[in-house]
Amino acid sequence: MHDNIRPAQADDIALLCDLDRLIFGANAYNEEQWVTELGNSARQIFLAAQNRGFITVQSSGDDHEIIKIGVLPEYRRQGIARKLIQQSTDAAKRCLIDVAADNRAALQFYQALGFREIARRRKYYANGSDAVIMEKAAPHSGA
Repeated sequence: MHDNIRPAQADDIALLCDLDRLIFGANAYNEEQWVTELGNSARQIFLAAQNRGFITVQSSGDDHEIIKIGVLPEYRRQGIARKLIQQSTDAAKRCLIDVAADNRAALQFYQALGFREIARRRKYYANGSDAVIMEKAAPHSGA
């Protein structure tokens, strides 16, 4: 594991709920949703060191999709999200993520990590903004 990043366990439900609420507010998952996430064998959830953030990844063969990633506001811009992504997608030949088109900081962050836009979902989010579908192929995958 990179820099004290660890897989989430069943006894982390309350922690995940708290982190999610602090990071995403009204868009946070509820306890039942986190129980479902942890029980889904195709999903992996990792917690950052000292519980400063988390990532949920859906795996399908060699492809991974980042479902949700968040870092507590006071710990952003310290490399935590980058480490979470590296840890959870190390084995992926291809990684996908949806990013709100109006979230410039996130778009720039993912571009800096080597993600590129491959498609858009029009009016995907509740506020009417598009989702930018981004992809990162592993250097060895030939994609």
